[in-house]
Amino acid sequence: MAWCIIPEGTSSLSSSSSSGSDMVPFEDILVQVRGTLEGASPGDVQSLLAELMEARVLSRDYCLSLTQEKDVEDLVRRISLPVWQNWEACHAAVGSALGRVQGRKASGSPLTGDLTDEERDCFSPSYHPLEDVDFCKIMDNLIQSLFDGHQGSSTGDAVAVPASPASSTEGENQEVQTDTPVRRKRGVSADTPCGDAKRTKSRSRAPTARRGPKTTKGRGRQSKRPQKSHCESTTAPETPAKRVLTFSASPGKVQISPNAVLVQHVPITPFGNGPIFAPAAGGSPVQVIQTFVPQQVISIPVSSTMVPGGPTYVLVPSPTLTASPQIMPHSPVAGTVVPPDLVVSTPVSSSSECADKALSPAPTQSPATEIPTCKESQSSIAVAPEPEKPKCVEDYIEICKAHMRDTFQITDTETGMTCQSLYVDVHLVQRQIQLKSGRNANKCLEKELVVLSDGDRRRATLSRGQVFEDAGQKPNRSIALLGRGGVGKTAMIQRLCLDWSNGDLPRFDFLFLLDCKALNLPQASFGLRTLLFDLSASPPCKDVDAVFRHVLFAPQKVLIVFDSFDDFKDYDGLLQSPATSNTKDSYSIKQLFSGLLQRKLLPGCTLLVAARPKEVLNQFLGKVDRIVEVCGFSPEDIETYVSRYFKCTSSQDRALKKLRNNGYVLSLCCNPLICRSACFLLEHMDCNKTLPSTLTGLYQEVMYHRLHMSGQKAQPTADQLRAVVPKLCSMAWAGVKSHNSLLTPKELGSGELKDFGVSSGVLAPHVLKDGKEQAGYGFAHLLNQNFLAASHLALSKDLSDKALVGQTTGQPKKRKLQAEWLDATHRFAVGLLFQKRALLQDCFPDGGGTNLLAKRSAVAAHLRGLKPCDLSSGKLLELCHCVYEAQDTKLARHLLKSMPDSLSFNGAQLDPPDVFVLWHLLLKAKTVKRTFSINLQETGINISGLKELLGLKCVTSFRASIGDTIRLWEDLHKVNAEGLLRNTMAKFTISPFKATQLSHVDDLALLVQICRDRTLPFSDPSCSEPVLDKDSLNIPAVRNLRRLDFELGPQNGPAGFSKLVTVLPDLRCLQHLDLEDNKIGDVGAKKLAEVVPALSSLEMLNLSQNCIGDEGVAKLAPALSSLPSLLRLSLYSNLIGDGGAENLAAVLPEMKSLTDLDVKYNKFTDSGAVKLSESVRDCPWMKSVGMWNHYIPHGVLERLKQQDCRIRTL
Repeated sequence: MAWCIIPEGTSSLSSSSSSGSDMVPFEDILVQVRGTLEGASPGDVQSLLAELMEARVLSRDYCLSLTQEKDVEDLVRRISLPVWQNWEACHAAVGSALGRVQGRKASGSPLTGDLTDEERDCFSPSYHPLEDVDFCKIMDNLIQSLFDGHQGSSTGDAVAVPASPASSTEGENQEVQTDTPVRRKRGVSADTPCGDAKRTKSRSRAPTARRGPKTTKGRGRQSKRPQKSHCESTTAPETPAKRVLTFSASPGKVQISPNAVLVQHVPITPFGNGPIFAPAAGGSPVQVIQTFVPQQVISIPVSSTMVPGGPTYVLVPSPTLTASPQIMPHSPVAGTVVPPDLVVSTPVSSSSECADKALSPAPTQSPATEIPTCKESQSSIAVAPEPEKPKCVEDYIEICKAHMRDTFQITDTETGMTCQSLYVDVHLVQRQIQLKSGRNANKCLEKELVVLSDGDRRRATLSRGQVFEDAGQKPNRSIALLGRGGVGKTAMIQRLCLDWSNGDLPRFDFLFLLDCKALNLPQASFGLRTLLFDLSASPPCKDVDAVFRHVLFAPQKVLIVFDSFDDFKDYDGLLQSPATSNTKDSYSIKQLFSGLLQRKLLPGCTLLVAARPKEVLNQFLGKVDRIVEVCGFSPEDIETYVSRYFKCTSSQDRALKKLRNNGYVLSLCCNPLICRSACFLLEHMDCNKTLPSTLTGLYQEVMYHRLHMSGQKAQPTADQLRAVVPKLCSMAWAGVKSHNSLLTPKELGSGELKDFGVSSGVLAPHVLKDGKEQAGYGFAHLLNQNFLAASHLALSKDLSDKALVGQTTGQPKKRKLQAEWLDATHRFAVGLLFQKRALLQDCFPDGGGTNLLAKRSAVAAHLRGLKPCDLSSGKLLELCHCVYEAQDTKLARHLLKSMPDSLSFNGAQLDPPDVFVLWHLLLKAKTVKRTFSINLQETGINISGLKELLGLKCVTSFRASIGDTIRLWEDLHKVNAEGLLRNTMAKFTISPFKATQLSHVDDLALLVQICRDRTLPFSDPSCSEPVLDKDSLNIPAVRNLRRLDFELGPQNGPAGFSKLVTVLPDLRCLQHLDLEDNKIGDVGAKKLAEVVPALSSLEMLNLSQNCIGDEGVAKLAPALSSLPSLLRLSLYSNLIGDGGAENLAAVLPEMKSLTDLDVKYNKFTDSGAVKLSESVRDCPWMKSVGMWNHYIPHGVLERLKQQDCRIRTL
C-alpha cells in the first residue's frame, strides 16, 4: 500500500464543493448569514464555525483564518461563499446551524458545552498545529487508522480536505475535516453528507455580488473526477473509503515507521534536490509535494495563513496500481520526491494529476478477477457469470424458437416447397470503411467502403456462422448487413432465425426480429420493453416483467435484428437524441434505435441492421463494429438454385441450357431475386421461346405473366387491368420519388386494388403493431416498384416528354441517398421507350400513342448530348447500361465515338452484369475503329470478367489489381492459353503506381520477382511443358514504371518501406519517387542510401516529413550525389541539424543536375544555413533553395536572401 502527500487545494479533493448554485441565489445566503452574525458575540461566531465545520462546509484551517478576520462584512462574505457553493449538498445542516445560533442569540443561552477544549484551542489566534503537543498523537492515530482502513477496517479518521484560500482567493471551494469516517458512495462525493446525498452540480465561477471578491477565471473551476466505467462498477470489489491527512510543516522528508507508526519531519532545503524518499524497512512509501510550488503548474492558489513560510501537505493513500515495467518519473516540480522502487501503471506528469489519481475511485483487483480496461462505459461489458434463467424465461425462449420455426418454414406458394429447401447460402464478405485524410474528413457523414479486389474479397469471405464472432480485442456488438436490393438479406436473416430456433446460435438466448416497415410510428410513447416484446416478431409473453428483467441482467445473450432499415422513414438526426433509460416509456422508435446503436440502451447486446449500401445506413457506418456485405450468387450457386427450383430433371436441364445461352441474363442471376424471376419465367413461358436479352425485357415478361396469372379463379379482364395497372404504376413512381416503398390505406383506396396487388405478387403485406395488430401493404420488391414506376414514365400520357427528361435527370431539391431507386428506374424507362411493343401498353389509355414517340426522341437526344469525358466512373457506367437497354445501334455507335481513349472505372463496383454490358459495347468498337486503354483498379472485377475484357482487341492496355492480374496469368497458364497470356502480359501497365496498403507493396514485390525470375511463382510443378519459355515471359509493366507514390502513412510506412527497398533496384526506369510522410527515420534513410544509386533515371525524390536526422543524411547525401538525373529533392520537415546541413552542403557541388532543393522546417541553425548558402554559390545551375525554419535567426536568413536571391522562405 502506497501513500502520497499531495498539495492541499487541488481540485480533485473538492470535486463536488461547487455545487448547487442554481438552487438559491448568493444574495439570499449573504442576507441570511449577515442577519445571523449581526450583534453576535465572539462565542456565537465560534459556535457557528463549529457547526459549519461539523457539517463539512468549512475546514478547520479555514475556520482558524476566519477567527482572525476583524471586518464583519468580510467575515460574512467569507462564510457565505462556501455555504453557497455547498448549499445543495449541505443546506439542511447549514440551515440548522444558522437556526441554532439565532436561537441562542434570542434566548441568551450560554455557549458552554458546545465547544470542546480542543475546538476552543483551534480557534485561538496563537494556536499552531505543529506546536501542539497532542498533534503527534493525532498523527499517530490517524495514520494507524489509515493502515487499518487499507487492511479492511471501516473505522478511522475522516477525510481531511484542502484549507481555504486567503482573502485574495476567496473564490476557492472549501471543505472540512471531521473525525467521523465517511464511506464514499458511487456518484456522491466523499464530502457530501450521508443524510443528504443529493447529486451535486459543478459550477465554474461564483456570482458577482456587491463588495464581493472577484473570482479569477479558471480558479473556481473543479476538475471532474473520472467516472467508473460499466465494467468497473459491475465487477470491482468495493474499495475502502479514502482517508486523507492535512498538515502544515516546513519543507522536509517524511518517514513512516512500521512499528510505532510515527510521522517524523526532517527539515531539508526547500528548493534543493531533496533526497528521494525511502521508507523504513517494511514501511509504506510517501510522496511529498509542496503546496507553494505546484501553484505555477496547476494554477490553484493555496492559503498561506496556516504556517507562515512553510508549505502545506496532504497525506492520502495512493490507489491500487498494477505493476508494469514503467517506473514513475520524478515530479517536475522542485521539492517533490518519489520512492525509487515505486512502480505504477501510468506515469504521473504533474502533482495535480497525482492528486487526481490518488483520490479517484480505483477498483481493487483480486488475483482471480482481472478488470478489463474500458474506454467507454457504454461499450465495455464486464465478464460476469450468467444469471440463472427462471422457469418462465426458459419456457418463453422455447415458445419463441417454436414460433420462429413455424414462421420461416412455411411453404412457398409459387413452388410448393419450403423456404428452407430453396435457400442457398450466399457469399458474405467483410468490408471496411475508407479512411479519408484532410480537413474535416471525419465530419463527413457519408462513409465510403473500400473497394476490394477479387483476391481481397476471397480472403475476407465469411460464413454465416462467423458473422457474430469477435475479430480481435473489440467485440462485434453492432453489425451492418449490406446488400443491393434482392441480393438475399431478408432470406439470410430468416435463415439466421431458423438457426437460432434449432440451437445453432448458442451464444444468444433471445432473438428479437423487427421489420422496419412496421416501425414507422409517429408516437413518442415507446420503451425498450415495448420495442422488444410488442413491436417485434416475437410471440406474446405471459410474464413480461420477469423475462424483461432477465434480458436486462444478461444483455450479452440478446440479438436484436432490424430488417429493411431503408424503409424506416424517420432517420433525420438519428444520432442526436438517443434513448438512455431501459425502463422509461417516453421515446420514439428513432430514439430507441439510436440508443441501441450508440450502446446507451442494453449495453452488451448484439445489434444486426440490414440495409442497402449507399442509402440510409451509409451515414451511420462509422458507428458499427463490423460491416458485412451480402454478395449474392456465384455461378455454382445459380446452378444449385435452379436445380432446387425445378423438381423435374428435364426441366432443370432445359432451364440451365437457356440460361447458359443468354450471357446477360445469366450474369443478372447473381442477384437471387432476379434468379428467382428468371426461374419463374422459364417455368411459365413457351418452351420454344428464348429468354429476353435485357433486364427490361426480362421484367416485362415476368410482370406480364404475374398480372395475368394473379392467383384468382378467373384471369383479370382487360378492363380490370386498365383500372388497376395505371394506379399501381403511378403509386410506384410516387414512392420512388419520395424514397418510399410503403402504401397508405388512402393510397390503396378500394379493396380491389389491394387484392389484385397481393394476389399477383406485386404488393406484400406486413404487420403494423400500433396498439393493435393491423395489416400494412407495400411493394414486394424494389425491382418490381422500379419497373412499374418506369412504366408510368414511359406509357402514361399525363407525363410529357420534357417532364420525363427533367424528372429523371434533374437533381432533387432535398438531397437524398438514392442509389438504386433512380438507377434501375432509368434503365427500365429507356428500355420500355425503345421496345417495339411494350406488353403493358394495352393497360394504359391509348397505349402511350404519339406521346411515346416524343418521349423516345427526347430521351435519345438527351443521351446523345451527354459527354462521357465529363462523367464520373459511376455515371459513365450507368450511361452504358441505358444504351444497352435501348438496344439501339445508333446510340451505341455514338457513345463509342464520344468516349475518351482512356476509360477509367476506378472506384465503381463492377459486378457481372456491368462487365457484360462493357464487353458487349466494346465488342462493337471495331465498327468505329476505336481502341481504348481501360483502368479497372478498385473495381472489384472478378477474374472471369477480367479475362473477358482483356480478350478484346480494342483494349490496347489496362490497369488492374496486380494480385488479380497474376492470378489471371496463373489460370491462363493452367489452361495453356498461350496467346491470351502473352497479350495480357504485354497490355498490363502499372505506371503510375500508388501504394496505399501493405498488400500493394507485397503485390509489387511479387510482380518484380516474376520479372526477375522469369517464372510464375504459383505454376503447377507437375506441368511437364511450360506454356512460355523464360525469354518469352517478359513483363513490360515493371520496365516501364515511371512514377511510384508510397502513401502508407506513419503507421505502416516503416514496415512497408522495408519491403519496398528490396524491389527499388529493379525499377531502373523510375523517374518520380514520392515517400512523403511515412516516418522511415534514419534507419530507412540508410536503407535507401544503399539502393538509390541503382535508380539512374530518378528525377524527383520527395523525402518530406520522414523524421530523418543528421545520421540519416550522413549516409544519404553521398548516395544522392551519384544520381545523374536528379532534378528536385525535398527534405522538408525533417530533423536535420547543423551536421546534416554540412553533409548536404558538401555534396551539392557534385549534384550537377539538381535544380530545386527544399530543406525548410528542419533543425539546423544559422551555422548550417551559412554552410548551405556557401555551397549553393558554387552551384550556379540551381534555381531555388527553400531554407526557412525556426532555428535560423530572422536577420541571418534575410542577409542570406539578399546575398543569393535563389534562397527562399516560402
